[in-house]
Amino acid sequence: MGLRAVRLVPLLVVAFGFVACGAYRPSLDGDLNTGRRAMLTRRPGEALKSFDRAVSAHPSSGLAHLWRGRALEELARFDEAAAAYARAVELEPSADHRLHAGALAGRVGDSARAIALLGDAVSAPSALRGPAETVVRLVRQPLAEAVIRWAVADPAAEALLRALIESGDDAAAVALAQARGWARPTADYCTATVPDLSDEGRALLAMVLGARNPDCLYDAGVTLTDAGRIRLARRVMRTVAESAEREGVRGRARTFLRHRLPSHEVAPLVEALTAAGAHLQLVDGLAVEARTAYDAAIAGDPAFSWPYRKIGLIWESRDEEREAFAWYQRAVAADPDDLVAQLGLGRVAYHGRRYDDALKAYRQVTVFDPDDVEGHVGVGTVLLAMGREADGVAALEEALARDPDHPEAQRLLEARARAGTTRVAAREDAGGHLARARQRLRDGRWEEAADAARQAAAVAPTSAASLLAAGGVVESVGDLETAKMLHEAAVAVAPTEMSVLVAAARFASRIGDDERVWSLADRIAGAEPWLATTSTRALPELGRGLVVAVYPGLSIAAALKVDVLLERGRIDEARALAGRFVLVRSGVDYCGQAQERLKDATSRDEIFQGFRRAVLAQPTRAECAWWFGQWLTDEGELRLARAMVTEARRATPGQDTKDSAARFLRIRLSGGREVAKAAEYLALLARRLVERGDDVHGRRLLEEAVRRDPGLVSAYNVLARLAWERGDAAEALARLERAVAVDAESWRAHRNLGLMLGQLQRPAAAELHLRRAVELFGEDIGTRVALARALYAQGKLAEYAAQTRTALKVADAVGQPLPEVREFLEAFERRGAIRALPPTSMPRVALGWNAD
Repeated sequence: MGLRAVRLVPLLVVAFGFVACGAYRPSLDGDLNTGRRAMLTRRPGEALKSFDRAVSAHPSSGLAHLWRGRALEELARFDEAAAAYARAVELEPSADHRLHAGALAGRVGDSARAIALLGDAVSAPSALRGPAETVVRLVRQPLAEAVIRWAVADPAAEALLRALIESGDDAAAVALAQARGWARPTADYCTATVPDLSDEGRALLAMVLGARNPDCLYDAGVTLTDAGRIRLARRVMRTVAESAEREGVRGRARTFLRHRLPSHEVAPLVEALTAAGAHLQLVDGLAVEARTAYDAAIAGDPAFSWPYRKIGLIWESRDEEREAFAWYQRAVAADPDDLVAQLGLGRVAYHGRRYDDALKAYRQVTVFDPDDVEGHVGVGTVLLAMGREADGVAALEEALARDPDHPEAQRLLEARARAGTTRVAAREDAGGHLARARQRLRDGRWEEAADAARQAAAVAPTSAASLLAAGGVVESVGDLETAKMLHEAAVAVAPTEMSVLVAAARFASRIGDDERVWSLADRIAGAEPWLATTSTRALPELGRGLVVAVYPGLSIAAALKVDVLLERGRIDEARALAGRFVLVRSGVDYCGQAQERLKDATSRDEIFQGFRRAVLAQPTRAECAWWFGQWLTDEGELRLARAMVTEARRATPGQDTKDSAARFLRIRLSGGREVAKAAEYLALLARRLVERGDDVHGRRLLEEAVRRDPGLVSAYNVLARLAWERGDAAEALARLERAVAVDAESWRAHRNLGLMLGQLQRPAAAELHLRRAVELFGEDIGTRVALARALYAQGKLAEYAAQTRTALKVADAVGQPLPEVREFLEAFERRGAIRALPPTSMPRVALGWNAD
């Protein structure tokens, strides 16, 4: 760009500013100007008085009604604001007036009205866009063009995009993106410049366009949550939890869904009231007005924890610890999984010198999210205040291992180092080893990760936090014996710390040490007052819910025991325990909720949690236990799957379902045989590694799994697939032959072996196993088609035709057309056999059985 062009850019901006100002309507009178100044200085109440006077003096002014609506909206008086915006649109149907009216309609859940108004706003002619395009054509300078296009960016377009996504109309959102020129096949929406879109808008666009793993989507979910846009944030985080390429990111999203977003769907109006209250409280500094909005939100949804904890924050800001503590307790009672409420509870308890309560709250945060730095800093700060220097230092080391630059953790540890109460070198060694171990895990260098974790444990043998962290790393690489030793060592170091006991109990549950789980659960519950435990036998459900909210160790211990009872098939005992400690509530249709989650394609953890609650709360809904058992089988959780399918078979009144469940146990779950839990867990770890592309380490864990339990058929199937994919057909066949040897009625093993033999041009051997698979599960269309192909290859043409007709009949019944198979059969029936073999077709398996 030449010197004259450089000088021209600021002149163009100034000139364009004059155009913009000329297009903006001047103020009506002093009241309107006074109100605007009050809005700019965060005084919406005073502004409203001025706008009321302006509307009274100029009732036909759309601008006065618009500004009055903005003040009312900021004060969370949404009905009045909507009426003011409607009047403004009626008087002056400009794009700006429609934008405000549509945006408010979207906030309070009137999606149809929001989309209509915002669509009109987007399509309305702009007084600025025409002159801007003219200037752009005349100047033809990139910088000038960028500035001008930025100046005329249309905020209604992004508002419409959000409204469409929030309403679930992705097709319309994609059409809008294409019409606006946003949809770019090769664009990186996290970094691309789109004049009409914010960072969050670009991330939402990437989501609906199906962009591959946009890195900014998680950050957008956090930002939307902070802004109170719960519905959008939940959808974004679910997308990340399901589709992010890295397991670590998926795990963070799952944790966020469980502990940062509400545990239930919140009505749009309640969401909007809470967000408006937060703006009044944190931006405008108007606590009284904020409290009014929060009270309205609580009246609309008493189970929503956010308004309670935000009222707690109001009292906390006034140094009223007693009132703040009470409100944070109400928040935790409404949603025990609310991590932010637990953090608030910890803060006010600490400042009020209620150290036991503070420690309990902060420990709960670290249980919810082991990577939450503030939780570890809180634990360390409280322990130091209690005089427990070693444990406090260990907790602060954990915080620095996750965030080496955390200022408060650094300050506290450096102060103790100067006083000689702790060894900085040892702290740095432990934290450095753990940080290196986690990095090696992320890099897939498993042995190095395990070595670094063991070094961390050796450096800090009296730090329960370091021992647990090291145990988690070695567990991830399949060294269960060392992991068990480190968890036991952590319990020995901190025998009364709930988070340590919980971590050790959950590890014991993962490896099937049921007696240890039960013992630790008793210790966790025993740490709570005896009267609280006893009261759960006499109080009604509402009272019990309040008790377990205040004393969370009771519900944690009960959940651990329920897991043991469910896997052992002691379903009635599990239901009684879950009801007593309000793990499930009466009158809730958990089965229906689980089915809705399936339709909404929510995360696996949410779906499984829904089915688990359905089994516990609704014994008559046998279909949920049946579906849960099938899902668990596909995921490799075979012990619990066996219990669920057995329960479904017992509870269902339908003979067809009883028969289907019995067959499922026989051909998918080895007749219901006991599976070694440690072997099952190793196979689960291996599966996750294989999904990430680490076949070598996954194979090693599978080998260890079948060493511990030689009858684990699912492990042989995966080992065979890995061998086949690397070109070792001999090993693949040997694995599958071993599978059918240990379980002669394993439908999947016979199926896989038959398909593999068919691909190796061994039709006679393939026929043997494919025929057996069809005998075991006749609705398996794909296997029947493969059997027909093997028969055809051997010249058994009549039977080929019979098997194919049967396959097509079943396919028609379940709506899975097989056109290539049908065309080949028709040609065969017209002309006879030809040299080419029939096509194969592998549709989804019938009866709702998924593929493991």
